[in-house]
Amino acid sequence: MMNGSSFATGSFPKTSGFYGNTFWTPPQGTGNTIPSGNSAGGTAQDYVDPVFTEDYQVLATLNNYYSGQLLLVKSLFATAPTVAYLLGLSMPQADGRVLNEALATPASKSTPTVVSSTVTPTSPETGLRFELPNDPTGATADTSLTGGSYNINLGVKDLTVDGKTYRYFDYAKAIRQ
Repeated sequence: MMNGSSFATGSFPKTSGFYGNTFWTPPQGTGNTIPSGNSAGGTAQDYVDPVFTEDYQVLATLNNYYSGQLLLVKSLFATAPTVAYLLGLSMPQADGRVLNEALATPASKSTPTVVSSTVTPTSPETGLRFELPNDPTGATADTSLTGGSYNINLGVKDLTVDGKTYRYFDYAKAIRQ
């Protein structure tokens, strides 16, 4: 998946969020749920342990579990408007833009503007419960992480061209105080 995610997104692992060929899904939410599904071979997949991410069905299950947000960046399908432009087609409903900067004859001669910014929640989270990573059931709390507050800085870039603004995720940084 590490190479596959790079091919699918055009991004390095640092950006896509995949650093290896295995993936562990800790229990999520109040019900401590984990994904359930089969491998591409049709056998039941155990998601309590790390899973091998070069299995398409495993990836599909994980992507559904994370509401379509398994990868931190969009896939190259977001370039569909560019391909449509090259083929003389229109895709006004597409989630993406024509990548004019990559074309010898761009669809627009407008120069895009890019503004970098950091998005931070107005108040940090406090009183969070953290489980020990070596307990897949999530029953054992890590008592050394109960104090303090936690927040996140999201680095984003807003690209504006032809009156439309597109927000791109650049990085995320957790802040523990």
